[in-house]
Amino acid sequence: MCGRTACACEPEAVARACTYRSKRTGKPRQPRWVNGKKKGDVGRAAGRARYYPSFNVGPSTYMPVLISGDHPHCRTPAASTSSTAAAATAATTTTSSTGATESQPDVLASCRGERVLQTMRWGLVPSWHKGDPDKFGTMLNNSRLEGIQEKASFRNALKRGQRCVIVCEGFYEWKTSGKTKQPYFMTFSSSEAGVSDDDIAAAQEAAVALDAAEASQSEDGQSEDLRASGDVDRARFAERKPSRLLTMAGLFDVWHPPVGSEHEASGPIYTYSIVTVPASKPIDWLHHRMPAILDGDEAIEKWLNFSSVNLEQALGLIHPTSVLKWHPVTQSMGNIRYKNADSIDPIDLNAKKPVKATGLTSWLKVSPAKRKAEETKSEDEPSAKKPVEE
Repeated sequence: MCGRTACACEPEAVARACTYRSKRTGKPRQPRWVNGKKKGDVGRAAGRARYYPSFNVGPSTYMPVLISGDHPHCRTPAASTSSTAAAATAATTTTSSTGATESQPDVLASCRGERVLQTMRWGLVPSWHKGDPDKFGTMLNNSRLEGIQEKASFRNALKRGQRCVIVCEGFYEWKTSGKTKQPYFMTFSSSEAGVSDDDIAAAQEAAVALDAAEASQSEDGQSEDLRASGDVDRARFAERKPSRLLTMAGLFDVWHPPVGSEHEASGPIYTYSIVTVPASKPIDWLHHRMPAILDGDEAIEKWLNFSSVNLEQALGLIHPTSVLKWHPVTQSMGNIRYKNADSIDPIDLNAKKPVKATGLTSWLKVSPAKRKAEETKSEDEPSAKKPVEE
């Protein structure tokens, strides 16, 4: 199973690590962030609308998810033009201070046929659920491959092609031994990104150009979501730029609030579940289940491409894999409130743990001078006990 992950990268670093070669253009590309609540809102601000980097992520948290840009809510206004290709390469013409015309990328160009990033809440809430989505009775953080087509909570999402890829730096799993639970951090055994440094640089350059155009189209260079996201202590994540992120197969669904309900103003809620499979032989000593890992760009492309890859073909991509490495980490991260960077750092299980001084050992560790002072103080102070009536 998978009940805790880590993703301590800023939106820009997440997009960079997800660089791929577009099947449509043949060029390297970073997936654009989209905001499911504000149609047409793309780019850096959309990425920061709800996602906050963390070394210790639990269910109900909003995290980065890759989906196909062919889903209806991803289609920006430019997608309504007659030519998709023209929309994707459209440019707006502006006049510079020197009077020359400059061509800028159209930030609202169609995402059709491309991958996009969106923040979604971990723990799938089916679209058919009635009532408060926060009070949905069943915790659908994981979805077992074996019954995924029969379970009502996932069946509709599968039929609609709502397949996604959850990206993170890794996930945690616990080894239980008696009363002790030792956490391990699991991630890809290879850090090779699958794209060259030149491709990443080219995709980054294109993304920067789009971000600049996005900023020029807003009043103050920042969207409302970015201004409201509280970036004061995000600087500690700025230097984290992994070359590769772990990619796990998942399903997502969209819950729409009923008209007139208290949730109507907040808009639709996007949630996801991580597909799990029986653990592969190298890690079944740790747990009998594992997330469905999509290793490589081709597997990711096929899983996301619901318009060309049918359900049977997509499910054929899901199976136990032996592409992970792991190391033990501090038991402190077992507390979901523990967010320190050392949550993912390896520890030595054979290192001697400091012995807590108790009883006579504790008394002997106190210096003679301090012990004498404490004894004198106790003699001078009146007894706290109440007198006993005889």
